[in-house]
Amino acid sequence: MREHAKWADNLDALKRAGDLQAALAVCRNNYPFPYAFSNAAVTIRKAIRKRRKAKVDYDDLLLELYQNAVCQDFFEHLKWTAITDNKLASRTAKEFTPRIACSYAQMGHKRLPALGKTDIKWLVERWGDVEGHCGAVDANRALWQEAVHRFAEMEKVDEKRFWRAHGFKPPADEECSRGKQARGHSRSGCLVVCLTSVLIAVLCRGCS
Repeated sequence: MREHAKWADNLDALKRAGDLQAALAVCRNNYPFPYAFSNAAVTIRKAIRKRRKAKVDYDDLLLELYQNAVCQDFFEHLKWTAITDNKLASRTAKEFTPRIACSYAQMGHKRLPALGKTDIKWLVERWGDVEGHCGAVDANRALWQEAVHRFAEMEKVDEKRFWRAHGFKPPADEECSRGKQARGHSRSGCLVVCLTSVLIAVLCRGCS
């Protein structure tokens, strides 16, 4: 079942009528639903092809296509199988979307699944290729952590469990690990000192 059938049906009607700008506006207003992201990309691609055919600059549309892919990747990582899909994303989209870093020079294109082969071809043609590539979460780690923390507060869920479900080590666990390592090094140091003292005492007795 599609999310929010009324806006989705309205979007389909606008697409059939060929009103790309209005269709794109509906998509933007309904981020982060996957149906909105995917249809925004389709709509932007149509607009780009029209401009390319007319030999008109389309960098603004290409940037929006890229931003759409980055934001989709960011919110995709906020899903959790233990709750309704996109529940966290829906509550935080309006607040977090404008703050998501979308730098092509920093992020590249290889770690953004929403970009198709043609999208990448256009990006490389217009902006060149880059050496480093990363996903939306890697480029926005602090913001993603903030979103997870916000969800944990709103939903009263175990934040550590959310982190582990996404393959990340919770900050508290990292601190705990560092503490254990430090304590381990301290104990090792004490053991070395004790053994050294015993060895010196034994040698001294032998000398006497």
